Amino acid sequence: MTSRLLILLALISIPCAACATEETVVQVAQPAWADGELYIGLTAYVDMQGSRNPGSNLRLITQPNRMPVRYEFEQRNAAFDMGIEISSDDGGENGGLYGDTLRAQVDLANLKVRLESEEKGRETDLIRKTVDSILITAWFDRFGYNPARGGLVGARYLDLKVKGSKVYGHYAKVYAFSREMPRLWQELSGLVP
Repeated sequence: MTSRLLILLALISIPCAACATEETVVQVAQPAWADGELYIGLTAYVDMQGSRNPGSNLRLITQPNRMPVRYEFEQRNAAFDMGIEISSDDGGENGGLYGDTLRAQVDLANLKVRLESEEKGRETDLIRKTVDSILITAWFDRFGYNPARGGLVGARYLDLKVKGSKVYGHYAKVYAFSREMPRLWQELSGLVP
């Protein structure tokens, strides 16, 4: 009888474990190629998520995408093409929050350098648009649950670190969403370079 009870309890717990993580649609900003120019595009991903960790979607910025281009789909994520990697620090008291600040890192150690003369100036534009994509995605993904407060709390700042390139080290700083988002909403409103 005891073994049957234990088996029954184990079977009952299976659905609970399955519902702990579920499919969630998330929106991510990415630097994308179009007509030889870079712009910031918004892309949706279906991700498996359990409890909300602020900043956890930042890793999706550098994942390949499948944008509809005329009659087919193409990978147009420039950050992915050029080897940029992004991670968030999810060790804060509320998953990814340290007080009112998210922490993230852009890794440029594997950045693919293009030697063609027409591509030389685009690297700087790519890094700038990638940092802007990080800011936009972090703003979308800024909320987390705070058990002490019994509700959602939102980040007001993004502490960005840059690894692998001293040339772009000036992007490593603390960004205030209240200062950056009005500028970025203007750029996103046209979705063109």
